[in-house]
Amino acid sequence: MVLFFASSFFGNFGANVTTYVMAAETYPTELRSTCHGISAFAGKAGALLATIAFGLLDTSTIFAVTAATCLMGFLFTWVFSCDLTHVSLAEHDAQLELFLEGRPEKYQGLLNKKEHLTNFEIWTGRHGEFDELWAKKLVAEERRVKLESYTTPKSSSPRYKDDEEDSCGASSSMLEDDRPVMMDESTTHA
Repeated sequence: MVLFFASSFFGNFGANVTTYVMAAETYPTELRSTCHGISAFAGKAGALLATIAFGLLDTSTIFAVTAATCLMGFLFTWVFSCDLTHVSLAEHDAQLELFLEGRPEKYQGLLNKKEHLTNFEIWTGRHGEFDELWAKKLVAEERRVKLESYTTPKSSSPRYKDDEEDSCGASSSMLEDDRPVMMDESTTHA
């Protein structure tokens, strides 16, 4: 009985934490349910393949395959998972937003701090720089760019160009005066 409870505890402690809790904490909000579903599917597919394969193997081979699979899972988790303790899910969202805008190098938040990197990221250097004040600097830079766009005079172009067509295909040379076109009251509806 003790052996059954111990195997149940350690089976749920490892596999369920990896499949469910880590998936819920690792992915940004917009992708969380999709990536969580992919993680759950991978676990179910592995269980299906193991059930089929184990039916073809003898007992000693099953234990050897299980041991090798557990060791491989441990190594994969150790290399590619990270400690996200004290990291807000908003950090993931900010990183994803900048990535989708084509500016991933602008993210310099907690996910780039060494204690929150995976071993793979540390060994290969595939991570950005960390700056505690990155969000304030990014907001200040975006405000400065926006302010400059308001204060810079826009290039003045001629109002009408000969043979320039509008979205309806009408040539601007057809316009004779600057009077606004008024709609007839019978064509308007309340």
